[in-house]
Amino acid sequence: GPGTGKSSVCNELNNLGYIIVDEVARSLISKYQEQDQSRLPWNDKEGFAYTCETTQICNFFNYSNCFFDRSFVDDIGYRNMANVPIPEYLSNAARDLRFDKIFFFPFWPEIYKKDSVRHESPQQAQALGIFISDAYERAGYEVLWVPKVALEDRVKFIIENIS
Repeated sequence: GPGTGKSSVCNELNNLGYIIVDEVARSLISKYQEQDQSRLPWNDKEGFAYTCETTQICNFFNYSNCFFDRSFVDDIGYRNMANVPIPEYLSNAARDLRFDKIFFFPFWPEIYKKDSVRHESPQQAQALGIFISDAYERAGYEVLWVPKVALEDRVKFIIENIS
């Protein structure tokens, strides 16, 4: 879910030489805040979701041997929480395009912070995390829960669990 320390861990993994595919939504929100606010997710849920999802699906094909900060499966969780229909292309992608491992970061209230892009309340962020983890489990993934420990220990946990 949002604000759980994923990006901090991704940054550290990147510093160690791993390839990271950044989260699409954060960069789009920043761009739309400056250029076209009508395209922000709270103004156009469907259009914003479509742009994120299709970009993430393309990223799946364009990158290998890497870590994704977020994937199109997360978007199923977002859609479920917002009660927005899940299009066939997204269901098909979740079924057919498979990741090797899923590392899930549980909600961690002590590190959660709102910012100019992250507008969810702590309660919304926690609920969203549940919807996202459920989306991965329904897609048939075994989810590895990253422990709430120091950054170095979270990175170590992930490195120890990749092949």
